[in-house]
Amino acid sequence: MNIISDIDVAKLMQHLNIIQAASLIVGVSPATIYRNDDNQTPFPYMHDDYNTAEKFSDVLEAVTHAVKFGSLEATIAYKTPPLIQYNNFNNPSFLYQDDLTGDWFKTVDIDIHNTFIQRSKLKHWLLSHDVKPPSLFTNSENDNADYLNKEHDRYVPKLALCIRAWQSSQYLPDNVAVGLWLQDYIKDHAKEYGLSSSDTMVQSLATICNWNSKGGNKSTFPYLRDNIPNDYSQMPNKANVSTENDNFLPELKEFLEPKPEEKDNGDIPF
Repeated sequence: MNIISDIDVAKLMQHLNIIQAASLIVGVSPATIYRNDDNQTPFPYMHDDYNTAEKFSDVLEAVTHAVKFGSLEATIAYKTPPLIQYNNFNNPSFLYQDDLTGDWFKTVDIDIHNTFIQRSKLKHWLLSHDVKPPSLFTNSENDNADYLNKEHDRYVPKLALCIRAWQSSQYLPDNVAVGLWLQDYIKDHAKEYGLSSSDTMVQSLATICNWNSKGGNKSTFPYLRDNIPNDYSQMPNKANVSTENDNFLPELKEFLEPKPEEKDNGDIPF
């Protein structure tokens, strides 16, 4: 009787927890990964081969962080915290707000065993980083077409680089500026194709493979300069602020309300 291959088993795994996802990325069966209970190595999970265990630890951390910060979509489960924190209203709180940025963060860790990623989402994330592990991508998906084969007598490096850049950009998050991302990709990989990474070369190739016909740059990261108006007359002033709300602090309301002009009675102020 022929036993199903590991690759075929991986094809059946359409929903993967983070342990399984990291295992397939590294190229080993999830069944060969086990928890490190003896603490003889710095890795929380082990494999019989030390180098594999080391790579698995790095990939596990990368996948977990991608899920945590939202670049890899997943159905997230959280560990039950050993000590529940309480807010000012004596309610259990699993969030805290950064005083500097105003961003909210969870105070509990992701449960890597019960957080699940769709296989297609995982592959999209890997492709966005130009990573194609054989356990998740078949030969046809790796796309060994003639126009990408360097040994072909009619191979065109510029065409191959544009196609690879286009393929990798298909799974970008919505908040990424496609044109700028393509320029970065081409600049980083130009040397592999024997091409110059000059600004002129990069921009010309990025224009060819940029599928974002709407154009324009999407806001990717907030910058302080984005909040500074060109015309300083647009800056808010106290005359434009409404004080009708009685919930204003008395000191602020007193400051914001216009004061009557004082008449000059001719007295010397001392």
